[in-house]
Amino acid sequence: MSKLNLRTFLKCIYRRMARLERAVLLLLCIFAVKFVFSTAAHFAAPLQAVDMLGSGRNPVDVWLLLLSCTAVLGTFCLYRRAARAIGAKCTKADAVILAVCIAASAAFYLHAMVGRQSLYLWDNATYYNLQVRLESNFADGVFTGVGSTIYKTWFNDYAPLVINLLAEPFFMFTPRTANTFALLCALLIPSLVYYSAWLLLTVLRRKLQPKAPVLFTALSMAFVLLLPLLHIALYRGMPDLLGVAFAFMLLALGVGYDFSQPAPARLVSLAAFTGMLMLTRRSYMFTVVAFFAVWRLGIGPRCMRPAGADRPALRQVCRGLAGLRRRTAAADVLAHRQGRLQ
Repeated sequence: MSKLNLRTFLKCIYRRMARLERAVLLLLCIFAVKFVFSTAAHFAAPLQAVDMLGSGRNPVDVWLLLLSCTAVLGTFCLYRRAARAIGAKCTKADAVILAVCIAASAAFYLHAMVGRQSLYLWDNATYYNLQVRLESNFADGVFTGVGSTIYKTWFNDYAPLVINLLAEPFFMFTPRTANTFALLCALLIPSLVYYSAWLLLTVLRRKLQPKAPVLFTALSMAFVLLLPLLHIALYRGMPDLLGVAFAFMLLALGVGYDFSQPAPARLVSLAAFTGMLMLTRRSYMFTVVAFFAVWRLGIGPRCMRPAGADRPALRQVCRGLAGLRRRTAAADVLAHRQGRLQ
């Protein structure tokens, strides 16, 4: 690809981006410049004094805040782009159902926190310590902060790259306690899970066409709201439940798409949510493999169907097997008769 074609291609992509997406790109460029300068300062001592400008808790680390706000804004843009790709439209009934689910979930977790129940057990201390260490690492410079975050994401099972960055803007301006981190996880993560579940239900509602779509959505969301495993995870301080929201988004983007038509926005969203799901926790990579394997089996017969064929591929295969069975039976009868004649 020549330089002119590459420049035209990049301009075309930039023009198709929304204003918020351009803002995310601008923030990423600013952070990239800062990271390059911080890398040079890490190896050149005279630049370290300039590199520390804006770093540290006074009252917040400016560069960590910039990176975290970019992550939150980028996730919002990604969800909006994915919702447009699948054609999801929120009706008044859907908005009411979502609000009820979020309010009921928030009331449950607030009641658990007031009663000092087991919201602070298990993984809560691990993720809280990762949250505090994230700020400490960035206080030593952007190069150290990015390097330690990538190292922990690559080698540790508890990957802080997604969960801690998305919770940081809300955590940074509050008293840094385990209570604050547990409260943020208990309020923000279920809300994202319910919204992702609603997007999946929007696709299923279009495919299944139930006679009572509002009742279908209400009962399905009630099932998600009352799912015990969903609440036990956060109830025991496991914020990696955030991966459930990304898994719902993978299902929503995969249902009904068979690659018969180009869909760049859908494919970019699929790739982004796949990466976010794997970065949330290392064990979620098995979920990704299972999803794409089942998806391949689901769309395989339709992709292999010849052009102009009216009958489904599965029906053709069944009829072919039936014909083969009849031919085999006829051959057995003929062989039996020849044996009797001899």
